[in-house]
Amino acid sequence: MPGPYYALSEAVLVAAALWAAVRLARGGHVLAAPGILLFGVAAAMGVWRFGSSAFDSGAIDDWASVHRTLSLTGGAMGLTLIVSELLRVCFPLFRSSAAQGGLVGAALLIGAIVYSDPGAAIPLLFVPILLVGGVVLAYLAPAQTQGGQIAAAALFGIFLFNILVVRQSPVLGAALSWHMYHVLIALWVVGVSWIFLRRRAG
Repeated sequence: MPGPYYALSEAVLVAAALWAAVRLARGGHVLAAPGILLFGVAAAMGVWRFGSSAFDSGAIDDWASVHRTLSLTGGAMGLTLIVSELLRVCFPLFRSSAAQGGLVGAALLIGAIVYSDPGAAIPLLFVPILLVGGVVLAYLAPAQTQGGQIAAAALFGIFLFNILVVRQSPVLGAALSWHMYHVLIALWVVGVSWIFLRRRAG
């Protein structure tokens, strides 16, 4: 049964998302920063939902719908914005103001579709497609060495591995699966910030 301790790994994700979003914003990555922040917002809702259950036994169920909506909608929008930033890094065509506006519009549209029916098959396909696309783009992003490109692709692939293997794993059990899932997303958002910011350091 979920309890207040479920908030711990959510809090780790909140801290990682805030750190990464601030660094990306300072680095001028205007799409990736809010994209990462959306993951932090969803996790903050999780901190509230599970943390407040220590004082209100019904909080976990009462806030479940809001938490799920923020996680699915915010995750889809956030991932779209992050992949959009990778497009801007890889292809000059996407660096104009008009293209940037189009990418933001695409993220809002995807968010609206997922929000309207989060359990439908088509919205659920967005995330795997975006994740595979993100892995490819992370590899294509300019790097000093091919090893750097492979590392970037592997870091972006953490999220895909997380969904396929860790999330709701019958082997790990509910509690361990929950915490590992959120800690790996925290590692992923830090890794995403490195993918973008390594270019400035190089």
